Amino acid sequence: MKIRKAKEEDLTDINRLCRSSSSPIKIAKEAIKEKMKKGRVIVAVENKKIVGFLQSEVYVDDITNQYIDKAFLLISPEHLGKGIGAGLLETERKYAAKNKIDVLRIEKIDAL
Repeated sequence: MKIRKAKEEDLTDINRLCRSSSSPIKIAKEAIKEKMKKGRVIVAVENKKIVGFLQSEVYVDDITNQYIDKAFLLISPEHLGKGIGAGLLETERKYAAKNKIDVLRIEKIDAL
C-alpha cells in the first residue's frame, strides 16, 4: 500500500469510493477538488486502485485558540481491517505533529 497526496486525476476514483459507501455523506467531485485546494486530501493506493482516503482541513477554534485538524476517513468495504485506515491516520498524525497542530479530530465515514 502506498499513501500519497491526492491528484486531480484521482477525483473520479475518490468520488466512486464515496458513492459506494452506505454513509449519508456523499461528496461530489467538485467538493473534493475544492477540499484539495483549501485543505488536504491523501489517498491509499493498492494495485493502482484507490482503496481509501482521508480529507482534512485545519482551522482555529474560536474558544480555545487551538489549531484543529478536522479529518474525514473512508476505506473501501473490501479493504476494511487491512491496515489502510491505520496507515492514513498515522500519515495525518505525522503531518499534524510536524505542523504544530494541537488537536487531530477524525470522523470515520462508514463504508459498509
